[in-house]
Amino acid sequence: MAAALQRAGFDVQDSTPLIEKYGAERLAGLDDRQLKDAARNKADVVVIGNVTSRCSSNFGATTVWHRARTDVRAVGVASGQILFQAPADDAKSERPGEINVAGRSALEAAGKALAPGVEKALRAAAAGP
Repeated sequence: MAAALQRAGFDVQDSTPLIEKYGAERLAGLDDRQLKDAARNKADVVVIGNVTSRCSSNFGATTVWHRARTDVRAVGVASGQILFQAPADDAKSERPGEINVAGRSALEAAGKALAPGVEKALRAAAAGP
């Protein structure tokens, strides 16, 4: 998703400082007010959440298909408003393979599916009311 937002012209910041300070699990569990406080003076918008992949089917022992489920939101730091909330859809891996390949493919497919919605929401927020 970061690459798609960069191609769209957004300045995507490295999340490492926030992750190092709070830890990934704790950061994902912050409510919007806490997230607003954590990202103050670091970003205008924070995209946060969880994306998980799971096996959905297999063909033989080494050909596996995965699906990815997302729980992602984009939060405006200044307002604390949720600008985007991911739909409760699964993204199917674009290519089968052994478990790691299929899992990564499903995560990439989820990112591709979410990026246009996130981009649209961020552009609308930047345009103002």
